[in-house]
Amino acid sequence: MYLLLADPEQENIAGFFNYDLWFKAIYRLTGFEFGVLELRIFRLLLLFPGAFVLWRIVQRESRSVLNRFEIFVILFLGLALSYIFLPQSLSYNHLSIFFSTVWLYFFSDRKWNFKTFLGLGFCLTGLFYVKITSCLTLGLVTLVKVVIDLFRGELKLSDLFLLIAPMVFLESFFFFVLGDFGVSRVIAALELVSDRTEYSFLNLLKYTTVGLFWTGTVLIPFTLSGYIKKKSKCSMGIRFGALSLLFFVMHLTNTSGEITHFPALIILAFFSYQLGSSFRDGVSKTRLTLVLILFFMPFLIYFGSNFYFYRIATHYSVFWILGILLLISGQQTRVASARISLVAFSFGTIIFVGLWLYPSHTSSLFKNDRSWEFGNQSLLLDSSQVEILTSLEERLVEKEHSKTLFAFANPGFPYLLNLNIPNTPLIWNKEDLRSRISPEEIDVLFYNGFGDLPDSYRIFRLMDSIGNEQFRFKILTR
Repeated sequence: MYLLLADPEQENIAGFFNYDLWFKAIYRLTGFEFGVLELRIFRLLLLFPGAFVLWRIVQRESRSVLNRFEIFVILFLGLALSYIFLPQSLSYNHLSIFFSTVWLYFFSDRKWNFKTFLGLGFCLTGLFYVKITSCLTLGLVTLVKVVIDLFRGELKLSDLFLLIAPMVFLESFFFFVLGDFGVSRVIAALELVSDRTEYSFLNLLKYTTVGLFWTGTVLIPFTLSGYIKKKSKCSMGIRFGALSLLFFVMHLTNTSGEITHFPALIILAFFSYQLGSSFRDGVSKTRLTLVLILFFMPFLIYFGSNFYFYRIATHYSVFWILGILLLISGQQTRVASARISLVAFSFGTIIFVGLWLYPSHTSSLFKNDRSWEFGNQSLLLDSSQVEILTSLEERLVEKEHSKTLFAFANPGFPYLLNLNIPNTPLIWNKEDLRSRISPEEIDVLFYNGFGDLPDSYRIFRLMDSIGNEQFRFKILTR
């Protein structure tokens, strides 16, 4: 889906993720198209400004005894932890984290001015196109702060125009360049999902609440463990209990057979322990307020997702890392630097394992030894992937590339076959297929069996099946 959103020919009617408008506008004006390589480079480059603005927060909020380069490295690696889950190319998750880090930089500024409002407006506008629910949650937090400052007389009502100025500019720009804009798409998308229970507010709130519950299960004992002095008689028992509970939570939350939630839970444990230590030793009200915002940031960004929080929490855990850095900023240089060096080494190892040895939803990159060419691009894939793509391409030639659809949740295949999906870049499940694509629009359906087809698709008949141990498709025709 992420690659198709960068394809200027891919439709995205009634979309919730509308940052494809950026790529379509660039293509319309310059003729430049972002492929796999460009999107991977773009994602990597985003880590640098993201880490930089977080580094600036540390420098602004504390006279840290840590080396400035050490702080930047650990924040950079914290952002890079996202490589252990989801693809290496740019996605809405990476963009939402980037805009959220910049939003935090401006929001945490103690004195808001012209630059602050314009920066916040830029970030909220970016989130509107990337993940609208994150835009709403962070926008609500921004609005609360604005209302409080207005009552205090610290802001003028005219300043609020700067919050919406970037949105007005971009929507107007897209309308004149593309004849399309984000607000119209979101309105159409809301009409499509109005009867979809999995996207109801209560269900989205439930997913976030479950994440908060497991977070609290780790947070409370480790905060208590950090608060109690090491020489206390009960300190060893509390620390042992907290560690035991952490491993128990790791086991219970391992729902998908992946280990992506382990780093996030370990980082949370360190954050909680350091928070408890800071409560014991004393922490300023201003510092504590910022740390609490950092604690809730992952949930504010996550809200709106309809899958398990800790499966993707490594993307958000950089905010807890930033909280740790702020809390340990007053410790002795040698102690703090030693901890940072150990964490940096651990993060580097985790990223290597997650990116090269066990990448998300695919085999080790070291097994990718066969070239696959599509359009003007080529990728190294493993043998099983090339085999199924070759078989699919042969069938497409036989069908003379008639109107083709892949279902479900596998937009990577049409992208690697240089195809588009009608109307939308992703058909996730039965309800998506029913509401977004009429069977009359399709001649050939490559169906992987992940979920039932809608009743309206009973006009399709099984003609053949192809596949291997890793991938298998039924070929259905009308």
